[in-house]
Amino acid sequence: MSHNQGVKPGIGYIDRVVTRGVVATIPTWRWLGASPNGLTTLGFVASVLCVIFTHIRWAAPAIVFLFIRMYFDFADGILARRYDMTTRFGDLYDHATDIAFHTALFMVLVIGKWKSTGLKIGMVTTLAILTLLVMVQIGCIEAAFYRNQKVEKETSISLLRHACPQSAAPILNAFDMSALYLVIAAAIFAFSV
Repeated sequence: MSHNQGVKPGIGYIDRVVTRGVVATIPTWRWLGASPNGLTTLGFVASVLCVIFTHIRWAAPAIVFLFIRMYFDFADGILARRYDMTTRFGDLYDHATDIAFHTALFMVLVIGKWKSTGLKIGMVTTLAILTLLVMVQIGCIEAAFYRNQKVEKETSISLLRHACPQSAAPILNAFDMSALYLVIAAAIFAFSV
């Protein structure tokens, strides 16, 4: 996968597999006339449904909408970069949607009553730590993306490149967005049973 396909260098190990599948669908979205912000909106709808189904403890649809949300989280940025459709608003909209989703889901999991307090503490702590590791790993992606170029317009996420310890980048690649989504799916399942 190359940047001309809209994929940034330095993505994590599981993200590479997921991204291959997403990249294959991007020309279809382009043919349909979809915009990156349209894909972000579809991801937002899936996010809301995921949070609602998690709240009412219906694991199967919550996890399905989680992975639909994951797809659109990957696809919107790839579409924007591949066809030079990036905008400042799109950048902010995408990341605001991500933050809103992760915050709302985290709140449901923190405030909700679990069958086991130990399981709740373990899952919520794991999610919090993994989220921090993912943010550093995203910084490594940004560092690789901007390594040989001048940063002309700073994006909301490109600032994370300063958080990447380059010597640890290969280890941090294990803590990518796909790994986080898998742990979120496990947390939703554990919360719902």
